[in-house]
Amino acid sequence: MPINTTSTPHFEKPKEGVEDTSPSLELDLKDDELIKTIDALVKESSGTKADMDKRGRENELYWKGNQLNEQKMRPHQSKIVDNRLFMSLETIIPIMTSRTPEPTIRMKDDQLKEDTKQLLMNMWEVPTDKCDTEGMQYNVEMISRHWAIYLIGILKYEYNPEIDDIETTWKKPDKMIFDKNARKFSESRFVGEWCDSTAEKLIELFPDKKDKIEASVGKNNLMSVIKYIEFWTPKYVVYKYNNILLKKMKNPNWDYGDMNESGEPMFNLYPEKKMPFIPLTVFNIGNTVYDDTSLMEQGKSIQDGVNKRKNQINDNANDNGVLVGSGDFIEKKTLESYTGDPNEKLFIKSGSAAEAVNRIPPKQLPAFVFSDLQDSKSEIDNIFGAHSTTRGEQTGQKTLGEAKLLKSGDLGRIDLFSRALDRVAQEWYTAMLHMYLIYKTEPVEVNTNDEDNTSIIFDRNNFIDPETGKLASIKVKVKPGSAMSIDKDTRRAEAVQLMTAGLIDPISFYERMDYANPKEMAMKLFIWQTNPIALFPEMMEEQQQAQIEQTGNVPLPEGIQLNLPGGGETPPVTQ
Repeated sequence: MPINTTSTPHFEKPKEGVEDTSPSLELDLKDDELIKTIDALVKESSGTKADMDKRGRENELYWKGNQLNEQKMRPHQSKIVDNRLFMSLETIIPIMTSRTPEPTIRMKDDQLKEDTKQLLMNMWEVPTDKCDTEGMQYNVEMISRHWAIYLIGILKYEYNPEIDDIETTWKKPDKMIFDKNARKFSESRFVGEWCDSTAEKLIELFPDKKDKIEASVGKNNLMSVIKYIEFWTPKYVVYKYNNILLKKMKNPNWDYGDMNESGEPMFNLYPEKKMPFIPLTVFNIGNTVYDDTSLMEQGKSIQDGVNKRKNQINDNANDNGVLVGSGDFIEKKTLESYTGDPNEKLFIKSGSAAEAVNRIPPKQLPAFVFSDLQDSKSEIDNIFGAHSTTRGEQTGQKTLGEAKLLKSGDLGRIDLFSRALDRVAQEWYTAMLHMYLIYKTEPVEVNTNDEDNTSIIFDRNNFIDPETGKLASIKVKVKPGSAMSIDKDTRRAEAVQLMTAGLIDPISFYERMDYANPKEMAMKLFIWQTNPIALFPEMMEEQQQAQIEQTGNVPLPEGIQLNLPGGGETPPVTQ
C-alpha cells in the first residue's frame, strides 16, 4: 500500500546554499516595489496554505457530521452518523478553558505586583467593549476549536482608538498567510491576513485613497465586498488592495522614544518588536508553523469505522429477510404490493416458493461487529481523553474506583492541551501589559471584576525603576493548569482538610466549596464568633426591653461610655 505523502515537507537532505530566494522586506521601498514584494511572498506561501486549507476544510466537514459519501451508498442503505469526534472535542474544550488562567508577576514592588495581577485577570474576564460579550474565554474556546480542525489557532490583539483600549479577537486560520519557511511562529518573517470590507468602509479607513478605490470598483459599487491584505513584519505593517498601497507604517505597538519627554524609549516590555499574533499549536515537530497532525485527523479513519459498523447494525436490524414469490402462484404486481423495501422482494417466474410466497430469514451479524464498534468508540475517547466518566455519562458498568482512575487518566491526557493554552495565556498577559505600557500614557482607573467592584489605578510611570530610571524587570508567568477545570469533589475535600488543619481562611474555604457570596458568609461567621446576638436584631431589641423591665435601666448603645469626673464607672440610665 503506498504511503500518503501529503503534507510531509522538508524531508530532503540538508545542503549548503540558498534554500529559497525571497525579496527584501524593507519599509523604505517604493510603493510599487513593496507591493511586488508582498505579492511575491504571498504567492511563495500559497502552496503550503492551499494544502493546509484543504485539510482544514475536510476536518471541518467531519466536525459538522458531514462524514458519509452518499454517492457510493445504496438508496435504502442506512445513513447514520455517530459523531464521536464532535462530542469528544466539545467535551474537552470546556474542561481546558473553564477558569481564568492565574498569572504570577515577578517584580520587586509587592503592591504593584498584586495590582498588575488583578488588572490582567480582570482584562481576561471582562470584555473590552461594554457592548461586546465575546471575552477571552470565548476567544480561547474558538482557537481551541480551530487548533483541532485547522491545525493552528490564532489570536490577534490591537489598540482601538475608538474605545481607547486593547481588543483581542480570534482569526480564522484559512484567512491567514504564514511564512512557509518558518519552523516556529516566533521565527516568522511575516504574517498576512485576508481582510473583508466594503469599498465604502475601506474609504473610511483610508480616506486619502478614495479616488483610487472608487476607480477600482466604480463609484456606484461602493457597497461591494472586497478583499485586501494586512501584512505584518516585526518592523512594520502594510495595507494593500490589488495594486493600491493603502497605508504603510512602523510597528505601532512600540515605544520609539516619542511617547515621553526624555525622548528615550522607556516602556517596551518586550526586548524586540513583535507581530500582534499569538498561535496555539500542540502537535508540532518543527516543519511549519502549522501542527503536523491534529486530534480530528487522528480520529477520522476510526470515525469512519464507527459509522460503518453503526449502519451495518441498523441495516441488519431493519432487515426482515427477503420475500420470495413464485410466478406459478402469484403475480409480480401482487408481490410488489406487500410492505417492505423493494430490495427485500424477489420474484421468480416459476418453481416452488413454498407454495406461492416464502420469506428467507435475514443474515445474523457476527458478535465481533458489536465489539469492534465499541472498540472504535473507545479508541476515539482515548485520543481525545474524553471517556464516559469525563463526559458525565451514567454507564453503571464501572466501579467508583474504576471511574475515578479513568477520569484521572483523561485529565492527564487533556493536561497536554491545557499546557499549550497556558502558554497562550502567558503570551497574552505579557502582550496586554506591554500594550498598556505603550498606549496608556496617562493614569487610568480600571474597574475590577470582584464582588466589591473596586478599581485599580494603572500608571505606567510606576513601572519605572527609580534607581535606574528604566523599566523595571518584569516577568509574567501562568500557574500551570490554573485554567483547567478541577473535579469539584476533590477540590472540596482538599478545602475541608485545609480548614480542619487551620491552614486556610474562611473566604478561600467558601470559594473552594463553591458557595455563593463567600465574603458575606465569612463576615457572618466572624460576627457569630464575636457577637452572635448582632445577627438577630429582633432578639437584641427584645433582650434590651427585658433588661429595662427587670432593672429599670436603659443600656447605653454598644461602644458608648460616659466620662465622669474622678474616673468613676458609668452609672445606669434610669427611666
